[in-house]
Amino acid sequence: MADAATQSNGNGKRPIDDVENAEDTASKRTTGPRLVYAKLTEGNLAQLKSGDYSDLVVKCRGKQFKAHKFILCSQSEFFQACVEVGMKESSSNEIDLVDEDPEDVRRLLEYLYCGNFWEHETTPSSGKWVTKKAPSREAYSAYKDPGKGRSEEEKHKDPLIICIRLFVLGDKLRIPGLKEVVLAKVKQYQKDRLEPESDTPKERVPELLTDKVIKEWHRLMDALDFCLGELDGQSGISGFKELTEMLLFPLAKVAPRLLDPKGWTKQSSRLGEKYLLELEQEFNFKDLMDRLTRNPQLATKLFRLTCWEGLKMIRSTESNKKLRKCKTISFHFRKVFKALTAVMDDPKNLEHFKCNRKSANEEGKENDVHCTSEKPMVPIFDGGDKKPITFECRDCGWISDVDFFEHARRQKLHWEGMEWNDRRYEDDSDRDNSDDEDSDGILALFDDDSDY
Repeated sequence: MADAATQSNGNGKRPIDDVENAEDTASKRTTGPRLVYAKLTEGNLAQLKSGDYSDLVVKCRGKQFKAHKFILCSQSEFFQACVEVGMKESSSNEIDLVDEDPEDVRRLLEYLYCGNFWEHETTPSSGKWVTKKAPSREAYSAYKDPGKGRSEEEKHKDPLIICIRLFVLGDKLRIPGLKEVVLAKVKQYQKDRLEPESDTPKERVPELLTDKVIKEWHRLMDALDFCLGELDGQSGISGFKELTEMLLFPLAKVAPRLLDPKGWTKQSSRLGEKYLLELEQEFNFKDLMDRLTRNPQLATKLFRLTCWEGLKMIRSTESNKKLRKCKTISFHFRKVFKALTAVMDDPKNLEHFKCNRKSANEEGKENDVHCTSEKPMVPIFDGGDKKPITFECRDCGWISDVDFFEHARRQKLHWEGMEWNDRRYEDDSDRDNSDDEDSDGILALFDDDSDY
């Protein structure tokens, strides 16, 4: 029985035909048992299509749709008022929506009867579009940007603009559920067509996002023009700001990159004004500038969101710098703590903290200063980005850090009578078991890979 119902909806026509086709279908029906449906949505759409038990007619520009009061009035304050407040519609049982598009009214009724509507020009497959998102997402993915401006007829039939019209119609007729469905559809479109995949490497996100916006360019920009141009007076509608910002945010994120979508600026550290003016001739950026000139509302809102995206990027950069600084400080503190631990384990290691000014001066200079202090150098925290912790001699004031010891080791310099061995050991067992227990001096104490 359910299979028969499914087949009856898959006849190659839209889910709802106008009343003339419904009457032809009714005239051919036999007097035998009526077809029943396993699912409520299928049964509701069949009733709307056939007009059976109808007690209300919705008219729109010469089209008539037989409907049912209990379905329309239970979901719309507008239809409820027309039927109950004693208006002429309550006696004639006819409601005329003279200002609307017949196809939009058809989709409106689809929603009222099954909780969804089909916004695409292509014919949906059977009844799957009612309960599943896949057919609609496939239809959106089939879009190919024309690379040039579209006609008014093409814009009028675009599914994204249809959704926006249905959103406004839902507000006008006081159908909150229809507005929620439209928002869900636009959000799904944004996720599928205007956002990179969730597993995209962070460094590739801007590039892929720009590519996606360019592929949807005319559909996206025509929808924004419609929202912030033709529907400028509707900006006070509840939820309208959320709807427009779903489409504006992806554009705001990539707007600066539209100036140079191919990344030519990465190849040169200098960009003259002439080169920038040449880059402005890129089609998408030029088209964006033309649209912003014609549509002040679009320009204002896009500028605000672009500034917001830029501010987030600045804050993120500042946060990354602070994080790197914290990591550097933490890295140096760990070295100091390991060295102090080594001294506590064996006080002889304190010898390695004596002033190293003797080895730091260049050999052969007549004015070389050699510090003879017996006091160990003390750590100083100055909060610098690269070297937040240094060591200072308390007698001569000489300042050194662990980088010097590493440099001295590599250059085979002498420090306090010990020769630095430049040979690297792969394992502790390879070390020369000489009488000197710590041939690497203070460097070994600061080795971040060593254990306490």
